[in-house]
Amino acid sequence: MKSETTILIVDDQPENLALLGELLERHYQVRVATDGERALHLAALQPYPALILLDVLMPGMDGYSVLAELRRNPATCEIPVIFVTARDADLDEEYGLRLGAVDYLTKPIRPAVVLARVQVQLENRRARELLHLHNLLERKRLLEELQQREEQYRRLTEDAPICIATFLPDGTLTYVNQALTELARLPSDALLGRCLYDWILPEERKMIEQRLLALTPQQPLARHEQTHWTDQGERLILHWTSRAFFEEDGTLRSFQAVGQDITERKAAEQALLEAKHAAEAANIAKSRFLATMSHEIRTPMNGILGMAQLLLLGSPNAEQSKRYARVILHSGETLLLLLNDILDLSKIEAGRLSLEDGVVIPAELLHESRILFSNNAKKRGLTLRTRWEGPETQRYRGDPHRLQQMLSNLINNAIKFTKQGMVEVVGQVVAREGEKALLEFVVRDSGIGIEPEKMGLLFRPFSQIDDSNTREFGGTGLGLSIVHSLAQLMGGEVGVESHPSGGSRFWFRIALEPLPAEAQSRRGDLQGTPGERLERLPQLSGRVLVVEDNPDNQQVMGLMLAQLGITMLIVSNGEIAVECVVNEEAQIDVILMDLQMPILDGYAATEQIRAWERVQQRPPIPIIALTANAFREDRERCQQVGMDDYLSKPVSIISLVAILQHWLPC
Repeated sequence: MKSETTILIVDDQPENLALLGELLERHYQVRVATDGERALHLAALQPYPALILLDVLMPGMDGYSVLAELRRNPATCEIPVIFVTARDADLDEEYGLRLGAVDYLTKPIRPAVVLARVQVQLENRRARELLHLHNLLERKRLLEELQQREEQYRRLTEDAPICIATFLPDGTLTYVNQALTELARLPSDALLGRCLYDWILPEERKMIEQRLLALTPQQPLARHEQTHWTDQGERLILHWTSRAFFEEDGTLRSFQAVGQDITERKAAEQALLEAKHAAEAANIAKSRFLATMSHEIRTPMNGILGMAQLLLLGSPNAEQSKRYARVILHSGETLLLLLNDILDLSKIEAGRLSLEDGVVIPAELLHESRILFSNNAKKRGLTLRTRWEGPETQRYRGDPHRLQQMLSNLINNAIKFTKQGMVEVVGQVVAREGEKALLEFVVRDSGIGIEPEKMGLLFRPFSQIDDSNTREFGGTGLGLSIVHSLAQLMGGEVGVESHPSGGSRFWFRIALEPLPAEAQSRRGDLQGTPGERLERLPQLSGRVLVVEDNPDNQQVMGLMLAQLGITMLIVSNGEIAVECVVNEEAQIDVILMDLQMPILDGYAATEQIRAWERVQQRPPIPIIALTANAFREDRERCQQVGMDDYLSKPVSIISLVAILQHWLPC
């Protein structure tokens, strides 16, 4: 039931009036005023307000002026006033209390706190009125009403979602509400009589005690954050507003504190701060990576464009042309390796990097690695040694291409950062784990070494140990990250031991399943360097249909096939390719089919050719996808539409030879 008690709310902001009015109208009679003059008028009307909630900052007459006028009027001088302000109350509150205010509330307004504070002041007013009553019956009625309201206040504090406690100057708890007992994970009887300070971190306790004991009747409020530990070892952070109560002679009597659990908020703030720092660090790393990437791309591009211009400007002799072509080829291969690293990193971050199922022959891999990097090592005056400490013919189930990539990254780094001495690569079986063997590959060098505090950056993407080394030796910072991810994908790990100026030892371990000695490797024969293999290309026979819309690519493929002795027919889209097959203009042994073309793309053209072959009961012509798409799903789609093999652009003539040897009729 609503009380007959009247409360006057004074605020120039409609939203604040609405909030306080809705909150208090459930329990009391409410009057509202939006300025000081109106407030003085309503305060002088009977029945006089039992309490006034008074905004401090208002246009015209501010709250302090209104309070001064109220105190001058005998009819209103005894009405208790609670200031409500959005300003920092620490300084204003002292001034307001000296003028005669009984309490301070700060915005934003918390409903439970407002109700509790209002209830306390109303009870205080009732108590004062009780002293002036001489009628025993009226006094009895008022006492009963006071007891009921005290019970209501107790229930209100018990049900409040915030923590409420009263305690003595030495910290002894005399009252705790339900919210505080739930937070402490203890019943109220286990808390009462204990010291509040026992739950505060030792380094915070002395500071909090000193701050509370320094409160005065003129400055009775303190706000502070405290870190508490429950008996169960749970860490909590609470924001407390504590009020000191004093005897008439100024002696400190007790404290009442209202606390809010901000543990989750603090954790969220800390997580946000850490995420901000991580994002800033990632942005810096990526910015450096992009700057390095620009350098790594422009360097081989300079070789390609420069040598192409020299070829066009003059009439080079055969030796000069060969030298220019080697620079162009080497620069193009460097760009392709860079592109492959970026694609691999993209697949790793997307969780789409997968392994092929093939045959790994460690002795063969190490031998090929020595051949591939022998010229690079020789140019730097280094000795390159490889050794497999096991049976030469031992085979394992795994992805030989990815394993070669891991070895190449480590060997290339070792050669790049070693000015003199040697690079040694050793492989061996270090353990047996069920049906799998744990293989370890070690790349040891006598190079510049690594500072211990910088080793943590080695296997992170976009990270370089030293920008000066990057400028001197080149590199993008992706290779070791890819080695790390591939090792994990193969059930292993990576590591490094190094000392400044004392060389480095990089290693990785992978788990592979041993295979019988008769299992055949799918890898081609790599005898000699790429340049040496180009000089002894085989001559092939057969007729190849090239389906390619780009004129430059048409010219490249035509010259490559002519170099191999292949007869060819070149068309610019899938529709013409289907017509050539259906009309049987000539015998076609193999089709090299681009995928992205106008009019009819390679997928649709393949489907039409396969449909025609089924109707005509013709043996299928081998169709090899010829595309710049380099993802696994592209290869899977090619197989779904009926293609037989896959050749990625830019096309290596060595890869072209290998694939044609497989599909051309003998």
